[in-house]
Amino acid sequence: MTAEETVRDLIQRVWNGGRVDELAQFYADPFDHGGSPDTVAGLRQWHAAEAATWADTRYEVMSVVSDGEQVAVRWQRPAAARRAIRMKARRAAEEVYSIAA
Repeated sequence: MTAEETVRDLIQRVWNGGRVDELAQFYADPFDHGGSPDTVAGLRQWHAAEAATWADTRYEVMSVVSDGEQVAVRWQRPAAARRAIRMKARRAAEEVYSIAA
């Protein structure tokens, strides 16, 4: 499986499929998570908190660039807040660039 296929598989199975039990197939402890060190156990907790906060989250891949080893993904995730949070709207859309090596 290529690096790009692995990243797309992660997005489908874990981010969109909620199969957080499979995180260890994609990450090795410790790793960088948004500029901070993290572990698979910590990432499971992060996914649980995200799922508790946002309803109907679906990560949509907008574009992918890969050199065979590194992958950059431009994605967005429209979602609705499940509970009251500090923001002006209860619906949000986020567009992010992620890089995996």
